[in-house]
Amino acid sequence: MGQPRWIDTGRVPGETGRAMEPELALQEAMRALKDSAEGLARAAELVDDEGTAGALRGMADSRRAALGAVMDEEAVGAGVRIGDEVGGSVGGALRRGWMRLEAGVADDDAVVGTVIDEEEHVVDHLSRAIDRGLPGDLGEVLRTTSLEVQDGIRRLREGD
Repeated sequence: MGQPRWIDTGRVPGETGRAMEPELALQEAMRALKDSAEGLARAAELVDDEGTAGALRGMADSRRAALGAVMDEEAVGAGVRIGDEVGGSVGGALRRGWMRLEAGVADDDAVVGTVIDEEEHVVDHLSRAIDRGLPGDLGEVLRTTSLEVQDGIRRLREGD
């Protein structure tokens, strides 16, 4: 049981035929990190296996820390403007709702599968932002975060 394709069209809001502005790419990456943290926390509540729940909580904490690092005054001082508050996306809220439905009719593997789909979405957004050549330490923070997300995906797939 996977997430319905209509939830994520793969289109980045605001992206047109021309290159996305660095600020917009960064905002989308931050929104994806926030969605990820909320989705991972929700998944931890839904799974039965305590080991999996603990791993998901740890990953949620890591996403919150990454979001905080991006919003840090020193990193943002490099000239990219972001809002004081980052909201999640409608797609993220829909995915969390789908996860709740899935948990009611399926098992932990189905919930973890939805989490993996969401985390792959995060990697895509981080890559788009990195590709925009963000100034200062922002690119490095996002590269490190992307590697952490990819490692989390690998561990979830392997059942670690």
